[in-house]
Amino acid sequence: MSPKRHHLLCNICGDKSIGRSFGAITCESCKVFFRRNVLKFKEFECIHGDYCNITVKSRRKCKKCRFYKCIQMGMKTQLVQSKSSENNTIDDYESVLSNESLVNYDFNQSYDNNKVISRHEFMFDPVFKQLTDYQTFNELESIRLSELQNALQVFTYMSLYTHNNIEVTNIYKLYEYFCRKLEKDTQNVVSFANNLESFNKNCFNDRLALIKFGFLEILILRYAIRYNTETNVWTGNLDNDDSFVHSLEVLKYEERNMYNIYKDYYHKLIPESQCDSLIMDLLSAILLLNPKRPYLIHRDVIKSEQQLYIYLLQRYLLNRYPSESESQIKLQNLMNTLIDIQVLNEIEKRNGIERYLQYFGPISKEMLFN
Repeated sequence: MSPKRHHLLCNICGDKSIGRSFGAITCESCKVFFRRNVLKFKEFECIHGDYCNITVKSRRKCKKCRFYKCIQMGMKTQLVQSKSSENNTIDDYESVLSNESLVNYDFNQSYDNNKVISRHEFMFDPVFKQLTDYQTFNELESIRLSELQNALQVFTYMSLYTHNNIEVTNIYKLYEYFCRKLEKDTQNVVSFANNLESFNKNCFNDRLALIKFGFLEILILRYAIRYNTETNVWTGNLDNDDSFVHSLEVLKYEERNMYNIYKDYYHKLIPESQCDSLIMDLLSAILLLNPKRPYLIHRDVIKSEQQLYIYLLQRYLLNRYPSESESQIKLQNLMNTLIDIQVLNEIEKRNGIERYLQYFGPISKEMLFN
């Protein structure tokens, strides 16, 4: 080992480093810790509000905050997972949706601006016309897909065309409008869920937990449809007459790297999904029926329902893309964007309670912060 390396300390805990591991300077202990827990997707809890100081002496006391710091310091989960990613199954994708998958996001990752994506790549595919006879699905699967698409009709009011477009350049005004929209859309998520048999078959406790801990993730997914990747502008409806638009630049100075994470998320999800309505609907159901939500009683029942929607997504992609390998890569990439959604969900909640709590309506405030 060179003399220079002796002066390097672990970015995570401050112990003597062994060099660069998975994208950051680490000690042997933090390297092993990161590798072991990426592969297992363990659920950790912090009893101190996620604000533990990670040092050599304290690193074993809180696994959750230690993992968060690994991510914040630049450790990349894809460097751990790349060797096994080719053999993922539906069971593997279910583990992606763990409540702790926030720790699997690289907060230092940035979007490559040299990759220019043209408008025609994002055009809405006429999925409804392609699937009117559901030739690729059997009768039971067709019924399930029809039910899902009908349930998500609650979001059809979100037209891009309104009489008044309000340009927002101030972050506080943005949250004022955003929270007005969120209050209405929270109720729409409840309506969507209540129109799914796979949701209603669960006990009241589980239905409540699935909504409470999943509604914002579903909205973050569906709001991506309103983002223009060429102009980096997002449009949100307040009602049938008024909408507001804002450049992503408004988020540039927000805490927890919100700007870059949103930008990376949009530039991953939109090319992968092409805003295909059926893909977005299936992903909505997959997020809703997440068996890793807190306080669930019948996780196995919810898991089986979620896996059915993952299977339907897999079937649809296999029909749409020419080779099985291509469809599997597409499925893997789409499932990985759900991790980004969980990251953004956590950031929105933390930033919201710290700076913008006064703008949230009573329903969304109860769901997010109580």
